[in-house]
Amino acid sequence: MVRRVFRNGNLEDFFNQTLFVLIPKVATLELITLFRPISLCTVPYKILSKVIVNRLKLVMPILVAKNQTCFVGGRHLMDNIVIAQEVIRLMRVQKGKKGWITIKIDLEKAYDRLRLELIKDTFEDAKIRNNIVRIIVQFVLTSTMQILWNKKFTDEFKPTRGIRQGDLISLFVLAMEKLGQAINLAVSNGKWKPITLGRRGPPLSHLFFAEGLINSVYGHKVNSSKSKVCFSANMNITVRRMSRNQTKDLGNYLGVPLFHRRIKKSAFQFVIDKVQRKLNGCDAKLLSMAGRTTLAKLVLLAIPGYFMQFAMIPIGTCEKIEQIVKQFVWGSTSNGNKTTLVKWDTCCQPTMTGASICGDWYLIVSPS
Repeated sequence: MVRRVFRNGNLEDFFNQTLFVLIPKVATLELITLFRPISLCTVPYKILSKVIVNRLKLVMPILVAKNQTCFVGGRHLMDNIVIAQEVIRLMRVQKGKKGWITIKIDLEKAYDRLRLELIKDTFEDAKIRNNIVRIIVQFVLTSTMQILWNKKFTDEFKPTRGIRQGDLISLFVLAMEKLGQAINLAVSNGKWKPITLGRRGPPLSHLFFAEGLINSVYGHKVNSSKSKVCFSANMNITVRRMSRNQTKDLGNYLGVPLFHRRIKKSAFQFVIDKVQRKLNGCDAKLLSMAGRTTLAKLVLLAIPGYFMQFAMIPIGTCEKIEQIVKQFVWGSTSNGNKTTLVKWDTCCQPTMTGASICGDWYLIVSPS
């Protein structure tokens, strides 16, 4: 079936049938924008798209510049976070006549507003084989959708623009690369001045991750509520007043707060809250000792471990997380604490000893 599509270059109708599911982002829903749309594709479509993805991923590192780390093999989103944090740190101590401006731009419904013309132009510039381009274009043109709403299916319809969220083929990455090329052209013409993070450091004009920036030519729209402008300490006050969304704190970037001042214990309170919410979602009484231990390990590795990649978590925060996990593992509740049967230091011994539950936080923070 898949081979026939590659030979003929034509998709059968059932390939492109899609079920559109709306996942709520918050507990209390008041606006349609508070839903996260996810596309559930058919199995033949997933197989075909997986084959194309395996072919494209060999050339994606060549087609996509290093400014963009989203869905490109060998690149990690943590690179963007570290670079962005270093930019904020230097802006805080910037001196001299030349000031810096950092603009954080979020695109409103970026996937839904993407036009087919941009996708075609991107593949033509990349000089990808015509049969693959023809199949990908059919993915967009011939797709039909049904919305699952209140456990019922709506009538089938055809979208006029946008790409599906949850699709294996990350077309949006190539679309953003077109914007990156336009920025690089502006830099070459002297209309856009990049910054350097060191005397011999490479110039930095932009960072991309998914819906990170904008190109109004192709129908995108800025989400003004999430877009912000931050100035360095030496920026002229007249320029500051011209900005609409001026701020001293750019907030979160890729789920991580950008620190504009010295890191304190209170800055990592959100990590403690995340761990607490995750563990509170499961009733310790309904889980065995092995189940509680496994869940505690997964929470510790998934949540604080992510933030440890860019900053050293204070010891006080580690102690609080350890206390929360300890109470959960031994089955303590809000009604009272249970007696610990084994000393916690013994539980944190290496796995080879047969006593490991969660590992020692102090060794993670400071291995020496």
